[in-house]
Amino acid sequence: MPIGLCLICALLFSACATTPRSHPTSHPTSHPTRDGTVDVYQLVRLGPLAPGDGRTFSLERDEILWTRDGTRLDRAQLAAKMRAYDVVLVGEIHASRAHQAWQARIIETLATTKDRPLAVGLEMLPRQVQPVLDKRQSFPDERSFVLKIGWYRHWGHDYRYYRPIFRAAAAHTLPLLALNGPRKLNRALARHGLDKLSPRLRALLPPMQLRSADHRRVFIKMINRSASRAGAQLRAQRHHHGTQHEKPHRGHGRDRRKSPVHSTTGHPHRMTHRHASSWLDRYFAAQVLWDATMADSALRYLSRAPRSRLVLLAGAGHVVYGVGIRRQLLARRPQLKVLTVMPVRVPPTKPNARGIKAARLISAGVADVLIGVAPPRPSDRYPSLGVKLEEQILETKRAGSTSVLKVVGLPGKETAARRAGVRVGDVIHAIDGNPVKTVFDLRWALVDKVCGSALTLRLERGGEKRTLTLTLK
Repeated sequence: MPIGLCLICALLFSACATTPRSHPTSHPTSHPTRDGTVDVYQLVRLGPLAPGDGRTFSLERDEILWTRDGTRLDRAQLAAKMRAYDVVLVGEIHASRAHQAWQARIIETLATTKDRPLAVGLEMLPRQVQPVLDKRQSFPDERSFVLKIGWYRHWGHDYRYYRPIFRAAAAHTLPLLALNGPRKLNRALARHGLDKLSPRLRALLPPMQLRSADHRRVFIKMINRSASRAGAQLRAQRHHHGTQHEKPHRGHGRDRRKSPVHSTTGHPHRMTHRHASSWLDRYFAAQVLWDATMADSALRYLSRAPRSRLVLLAGAGHVVYGVGIRRQLLARRPQLKVLTVMPVRVPPTKPNARGIKAARLISAGVADVLIGVAPPRPSDRYPSLGVKLEEQILETKRAGSTSVLKVVGLPGKETAARRAGVRVGDVIHAIDGNPVKTVFDLRWALVDKVCGSALTLRLERGGEKRTLTLTLK
């Protein structure tokens, strides 16, 4: 997928909007703003809503909120709500333990109801691996399955975050559905636009509903948000390296990078017409294609298994406000009942001086169900060696051609590898006695490790064999 789209998806949930779909006429009183402790979402007015109609709720950690009427649910009540829907669309921040844990929990909950056959759709995998997913039960172990689906080639995020999802599906022998399409199609659309696609690529397009002022407005907001964050990161890097006084590039203003559609007015239509409308049209079409492809994959499955219920797992940008996958599903099958669920990061719930807990004030339009989760902590991340590796082919007299892992970089000053004495140029041969010849071998050697785990590295340096012991962090 285009790099720009990846960035947009990664940051899409950091700025928000009021609901683009209608809600019941009753408007419950919103919880008050919690002094200065509230992380208030930016609101974008969508559709026909008048300025006063945008409802917000205060969401605390471990709360489950039904945004249709502001009801707080327990897990049993959430399960009862979900049973009324054909498709449960669950958003995520990629590689976030709390988000993937809730996705796995929802799969478990719906699998145990047994009222309808259940299948799980995954944004993470392209349709081309569907034959492998269909034969999952025939694989001798988890490692061979993950290797065969090309997890790190297609997705890249650490498999360990998504392991609970695959285990929940396997425990109930649920079908897995690859939702994504070919990357080359998204890239071509983003670069050239619909009119300039080749006939061969146009034949791959699913039915798409491109016209949506709400979706376009949210999309523009997210591009500007991502550009603003990228500029902040750039300034921080310059400050860190002592180059913050360098002259900015021409056209970037005061040392900040703007997206091609940036506007200080905040008016999306002015952004479109005054700046790069062609660029925006192409990238918006690519984003819609992404949503439409996943919706198409889901509808194809439901055509084959009409009694089934689907749980679709996708990034927040495809779920929030119902303008992504949900809109594409309902455009083609209006009678389909689609529920959107979004875990939302909420600051720690420590009462302030007035005894009021920290919370997040959030638009009711983000999703039908909002779940308050804790922000990630350092202990939540999975450990790594802290090395940059390259697979190389060596020619030896005894074994002929063989693959080895060579250390080509040591990013960071306090990594486990650096502290243990690993050096650039080392060739890693084994971890805890298990041979490693590829990056996947090394990743899988760490799959059951946690921060603080000790392991042994067998490596070669300048023709000399060495053994190092390190503690993961």
